[in-house]
Amino acid sequence: MAAQIAWVAMAILILPLVLNRIAEAASRGSASRRGTGVRVTKTHVITHYDRVPRACASPTVVARRSGGWSQATIWSTGVVPGAEAAVLIPAGMTVTYDVAQMVKLRCIEVQGRLRFGNRHALLYVSDLQVLPGGSLVIGTPRQPIAPCYRVEIVIRDTGLRTGTKKRPGRDPEQYLTGLAVWGELTIHGAPLERTFIRLAREVRAGEPQLKLRYAPRGWRVGDEIVIPDTRQIDPVHPSYQPAWETHVIEAIEGPLLTLTKLVAYHHPGARDADPGRTPTVLRDGTWLLPHVANLSRNVIIRSEHAAGTRGHVYFAGRAKIDVRYARWQNLGRTRAEPLDSSKYRKSGAAAHIGTNQDGRHAVHFRHLTGPRSKHNQGYQFVALGNVITGSAKWGLVLHDTHFGLVKDNVVFEAGGAGLVAASGNEFGNLIERNFVVGVRGGRSVSGRFKGKGGAKRDFGELGDAFWFAGPFNVVIDNVATSAVRTGFAVFPLNIKRKTRRSLRLPKFRGADLSRKEETRQVNMATRSLRAWLRNEVYGATTSAVELWHIGQRQTFPEAEVTILKDQRVWHVPGAGLRFYQSQEYELDGWVQRSDPNVVRASRHARGGGRGEGSLVTFGGARAHRVYLRDFDGQGGQYGIVNRGRGQAEWLVVEGSSSAPVVLRNYIGMAVRPWVQRPANGRRTTILRNVVFAPWTRMVKPKRKPAGKRHFRPSSDPLLYNRRGQGLLRAMKSQPRGRFKPMPPLSRSQYKPVFGSHYIAMQWQDHVRRENVFRHEQTYIENYQNRQGENYQVFYEEQAPGFVIADVGRQGEYDFPQCIGLTNAQCWRQYGGAIAGEVAPCVQHGDPDCHRARELASELGIQGLAFRLQTPVPRPPRPKPVLIVARPIDGQVLESDAVRVEYYAGGDKDDIDRVHLQLDNKAAVTGRAVDGHYTFARVKPGRHRLRIWGTRQDGTTVEGTARRVKFYVEGARTVVVK
Repeated sequence: MAAQIAWVAMAILILPLVLNRIAEAASRGSASRRGTGVRVTKTHVITHYDRVPRACASPTVVARRSGGWSQATIWSTGVVPGAEAAVLIPAGMTVTYDVAQMVKLRCIEVQGRLRFGNRHALLYVSDLQVLPGGSLVIGTPRQPIAPCYRVEIVIRDTGLRTGTKKRPGRDPEQYLTGLAVWGELTIHGAPLERTFIRLAREVRAGEPQLKLRYAPRGWRVGDEIVIPDTRQIDPVHPSYQPAWETHVIEAIEGPLLTLTKLVAYHHPGARDADPGRTPTVLRDGTWLLPHVANLSRNVIIRSEHAAGTRGHVYFAGRAKIDVRYARWQNLGRTRAEPLDSSKYRKSGAAAHIGTNQDGRHAVHFRHLTGPRSKHNQGYQFVALGNVITGSAKWGLVLHDTHFGLVKDNVVFEAGGAGLVAASGNEFGNLIERNFVVGVRGGRSVSGRFKGKGGAKRDFGELGDAFWFAGPFNVVIDNVATSAVRTGFAVFPLNIKRKTRRSLRLPKFRGADLSRKEETRQVNMATRSLRAWLRNEVYGATTSAVELWHIGQRQTFPEAEVTILKDQRVWHVPGAGLRFYQSQEYELDGWVQRSDPNVVRASRHARGGGRGEGSLVTFGGARAHRVYLRDFDGQGGQYGIVNRGRGQAEWLVVEGSSSAPVVLRNYIGMAVRPWVQRPANGRRTTILRNVVFAPWTRMVKPKRKPAGKRHFRPSSDPLLYNRRGQGLLRAMKSQPRGRFKPMPPLSRSQYKPVFGSHYIAMQWQDHVRRENVFRHEQTYIENYQNRQGENYQVFYEEQAPGFVIADVGRQGEYDFPQCIGLTNAQCWRQYGGAIAGEVAPCVQHGDPDCHRARELASELGIQGLAFRLQTPVPRPPRPKPVLIVARPIDGQVLESDAVRVEYYAGGDKDDIDRVHLQLDNKAAVTGRAVDGHYTFARVKPGRHRLRIWGTRQDGTTVEGTARRVKFYVEGARTVVVK
C-alpha cells in the first residue's frame, strides 16, 4: 500500500513537468509539419535530404506577444535581447525589427512572423532560421523598402561547430552559421527598371562619363557599378590582369552617368572585319557594346568577414521564397576546390570531419519543392533583381528546384561558376536576363583550368559563367562576360562515371520528387535544350558555349533536335561553340565577332582551343549532324573548323539568297581529315549561299628578314605574340626544299592578309591518324550567293598521283596494302583512296590537276576545285518544330500586354506561315516563321495560347502545334521591356 501511495505521489509531481515539456515542444514545432516534407524535432529540422541542427533549440529569450523588437514588454525576460541572446518567435507572434544598433545575437528562430519595417535596420546574428509556418518579411512587392532606407543582415564570424572525429560537435556537416528557410521569405528592396544596361558608345581610358542606351531608372547617385573586361585576351595566361572595374556614380543626367573617378581601361565593342572596322550592329539596331551593371541594393545580407567563417543561405522543403532587389555579399563556404565533406559510419558516428563541405553556397535553392499549387500555375520561387557578389564557389544555385523565375540578377566575382543548375533535373525554370561578370575559376581534382577545357570534365569549379547540369530550363537574354572558362556550359555528366543519366522530373508544380507517382522518368540523352534565345558572351572568356551529352539521336532515335537561336559572341579568344557526344544541332542566327588585331595563329588544331580561335568547331565525338543557318562570323583565325571525329556525318552551312551566311575570317572554313576512327564511315559538308569576304589589314606590318629559314605560305603565316602586344610577321620553319619563301606585299592601304583562304583543305600531315581512307565530300552550292554556281572541293592529297604515306597507326588502316601506292593505283586495285575518293582530274582532262589548283586559287580555296554540273546532295532534315520561348506554360504575367516569342527549327523550309490564337478569339495569321507578337489588353485570369505552322497550301505542318496555358494578374498596363 505504501508503495502504491509513493507511485501516485511521484506521478502527481512528474505529470505537470511532462505536460509542460509537451506544450513547450509543441510551441517550438517539435511535431511533424504535415504536407511540408519537413519534420521538426526538438533538436533538428529533417528533410528528405538534410538533417539540420536547430540553432535555437534552447532559447534564452522568447517573444510572448506581438510588437516591436525594441519594446521590452514583449520579451519573456522583460528586456530587449542583448549580446549572445538566442531568440525564439513562436507561432502566432509578429515581431517588427526596428533596431539599427550592432547587437550581436547568437541565433533567431522564427516560427511566427519577423518583419522589417520601412526604416533603417541592422541585425548581427550567427544563425537565422525560419521554420515551416514561419515567415521573414523585408519589404513586399506592394510596399518595398524605400530607397532612402537601408536594411542589413550580417552573418557573424563565430566559427564552425563541427568538433573532431573523436568528439564530434553538434554540426559536423556545417549547416549552421547562415540563413536557413523552410517557411516563407519575402524580400523586396528598392526596385530598378533595369539592373544592367548596354552602353551607347565605346568607353576609353580617361573618360569621366558613361553614356547608356537607356536612362537608368531606379539608379541613384552613390550607387556602385561594374564595367566588364571586353578585351579579346587569354584569361588563363599568367600575365593576365582583369580589366573589369568598379565605379561610384557621382551624377545622373538622363542616360549619362558621371563617375567619381576616371575610367582606367579601354572597353571596346564588337566590330566587323571589313577595312573600316565598322561597328557590329544587329538587325534590331543594337550595337554590340559592353553592359554596365548596378551592384548597389538597399537590402543587404552579408558575411561579417569575407576571410573568416562565411555565412551561407539555404532554402529547402516547401519554403515560399520571393527575393527581389537584395545584395548577397561574400557568402558561401564551399570553395571552388575538390570537395571534402563529412562522412558517417552506418552506426551514425562521424567517420570524417570535412574541410570543404558540399552544398554551403551563397544563395542555394536546395531541393526546394515550393508550396502546393492548386491550379498548377505561377512560380514556385522568385529570384529577381538581386546582386550576388564575392561568392566562394557558386553564386546563385538551383539544386533539384523547379518552375521558378530567375531574372535580372547580377553575379559578380564568383569563385567557380556564377549561375548554376546543379543536379540536372531542374525543370521549367525561366532563366531570363541575368548578368554574370568576373568568374575567377578554381581548382578541380585534375587541377586548374589551363585553356584546354574540352579535355577536362567540368563540375562547375573551373570558371563558367552559367553552368547547367541539364537542358530542361528556358534560357533567354542572359549575358556572360569575363569568365575564365566558358560563358555557357551544359554538362550532364556532373555525376562521375555515368554517361547516360535517367532522371526524375516533376509532373506539376509543387510535386514531391520523393514520391514516384508525382514524377516522371526521363532519359537526359534524349532531350534537347528546352528554349535558348538571344544569349550573349563576350570579353576575356576562353570559350562561349559548350554542350555535352544531350540529344544523342544516333543512340536514341527519339532524341530531340537542339536549337540555339540568335546567340551573340564577341571578343572570345577560343571556340564560339564546342559540342561533344551530342548529335543533332541547329545554330540559327548566330553572330560572332573576333578582334582581328589580337587573333593568333596556332600550329596544330586542338578542337577549337583558345590558341586556335575558331568560331565554331564541328566534329566532337558523336556530333552527328549540325546545321548552321543565318550564321555571321567575322574576324576569327578560323570561321568554322570542320574536323572528322567520331560519328560526324553532315555539316550544313546555309543561308538564303536574301540573307546569305557571311564568313570574313583569316580562314573561312578549315576542313581536316579524320583524327579518330568514325562509327558510320563518311562525312559530307555543304556550304549553301555562303558569302566569303577577305580578311584585310589596315597597315603594312614590318617583316623580319628571312635569313636562311624556309617558309610555307599556306595556313598560318600571321602570328601574334602571346600577349597580343605586337604583330610578328614571321613564318614557321619547315624542312628544306619543300616550300617557297613568302612573296612581298604591295603598299596598298588595305590588302587581304597573305595566306588567308576562304576554304582551306588542310591535310595536316604532321598529325598521325589511322583512318585516312574514310569518305569525305565537300560541296559549295551557290558560291558567293551566285545562284547555280556549284563546286566540289578536294584535298590536294586526293590527286591521282599522290603517293599514300604511312601517317597512322600500323594495323588500323582500312587499306594498309595501299601504303606506297598512288591514289589512282589504290582505287583501281583495292577501291580505296585518301578521303575515300580520287579527285576527278583525269576525267576533266587535267591529269596533273593544274587547272583544278588554278580554279581553287581563283576561288580563294586551298585545295582542288571542280565545277559541278549535277545537283548538290540534299542532307536529311529533322522534322519541323515550333518552340515557344515565352510565355512558358503556367506562367503568371504582371502585364496585360502579352508578348509571345517563338522560333522554328528542323526542316523550317516546310513552314510557310505561323498562326497564333488566344483563347477562342480569331487567329492572328500570316506571321513570319521566327518572330514575336504582342496581344494587347488581355483580361486578368487564365488564358490559352495556340500556335501552329502551315504550308503554302494552308495545311498544318505536323509537329508544329503548341499549346501554352498562362495567367494574367491584375488589370494594370505594364510597359513590356
